[in-house]
Amino acid sequence: MSFSLKNAKATYQRLVNKVFKPLIRKNMEVYVDDMIVKSKDDTRLLAGLRDTFAILQNYGMKLNPKMCVFGVKSWRFLVFMINNHGIEANPDKLHVVLDLKPPQTVKEA
Repeated sequence: MSFSLKNAKATYQRLVNKVFKPLIRKNMEVYVDDMIVKSKDDTRLLAGLRDTFAILQNYGMKLNPKMCVFGVKSWRFLVFMINNHGIEANPDKLHVVLDLKPPQTVKEA
């Protein structure tokens, strides 16, 4: 007998929100299995990573080393770019919006 959990993604999102609550919006962002630890300086970044790894260890969670990147100055996170300016729209994704044709009729609007 097998079954699937239809709301597994939402359930996992609630889990990571609860587990990483002390860090989210301060120096971490989490969306399901995508996580980013952010900081404007290396000292705070190391402290944030230390806190993140402590939580991971405390809850017995593991990371896939092939999916981890450390010490980058700019990175794509979902549809955003994270860099020293903050969180910005990803220019690669903007073309979809910029290329939209304006509606020609009221029904299209």
